[in-house]
Amino acid sequence: MENVLLNGKIRIGSGTSAAKKIRALGAVPAILYAKKEEPIQVEVNHKELIKLVHKFGESSIITLKLDDNGKVSDQPVIIKEMQIDYIKNNVLHVDFQLIKMGEKIRVYVPLVTKGDNESLGVKEGGILEHVLHEIEVESLPSILPKQIAVDVSALNVGDSIHVKEIIMPDGVQVVSNLDQVAVLVKYEAEEKSEEEVDAEQSSGEPEVIKKGKTDEEEAKK
Repeated sequence: MENVLLNGKIRIGSGTSAAKKIRALGAVPAILYAKKEEPIQVEVNHKELIKLVHKFGESSIITLKLDDNGKVSDQPVIIKEMQIDYIKNNVLHVDFQLIKMGEKIRVYVPLVTKGDNESLGVKEGGILEHVLHEIEVESLPSILPKQIAVDVSALNVGDSIHVKEIIMPDGVQVVSNLDQVAVLVKYEAEEKSEEEVDAEQSSGEPEVIKKGKTDEEEAKK
């Protein structure tokens, strides 16, 4: 298992005002959760976090080198939740979960497909639709996969693959609904009219929150 490092430190202060100051200095406010222990308020470098997520993915096991007033300790963690501003491409807040390497954990792992262009249905003019982009699994941290790959090359138009049909690595158990459709091939949909496109574009502001908590929720803690 690759050693993924991220520097962090204990932070002082909470709430919207404190979070804004932290972000202005190029850091991300975060909370470290552990079983049967009080959550710890921390902060991590924004650029380091972005680089780590892009290179290793959100489901990677991270060694958080936590600085507590000069005393540094290594904490094995996973990213539990992230709040993201997709317009500015900024991470606003992170929840880390402290783990034990000998205990199983439940996390969401990205679902990717292989053989997209070779799919029989796509060759016939169909469209491959990714219904699920991630699957919740349970495993020991040491064997947690970075992603789950499913071969779609044999799918015809109208065919689908359910979660229960996906082959999982040894020691990894699916937690998600087994009867859910993961991917399917469908006929190409009709093009939307200009009126429908305009209506969608003017329906409101884009969603920027991903599985995260707001500063107001943090302030209440």
